[in-house]
Amino acid sequence: MTSDIYSSKTGLYNIRFKSDVIHEAIEHTECSELMDYYRSRYEKLKDTGWPLEPEHLHVEEFSGKYVTKKK
Repeated sequence: MTSDIYSSKTGLYNIRFKSDVIHEAIEHTECSELMDYYRSRYEKLKDTGWPLEPEHLHVEEFSGKYVTKKK
């Protein structure tokens, strides 16, 4: 698989599903791996109800402010 190229001043990224942040402040390599993972999981499990459609996932630059809370 090929990795997407993302550009960020902070070097960190968020992954959103629709408007919800599902991964926050992650590095480029992890971001690319997660996006590839979600795409492949969708292709394998789309008929069984896998909820994360790739067209609704997008990567954005991490702003430096956390949105999600730690457990």
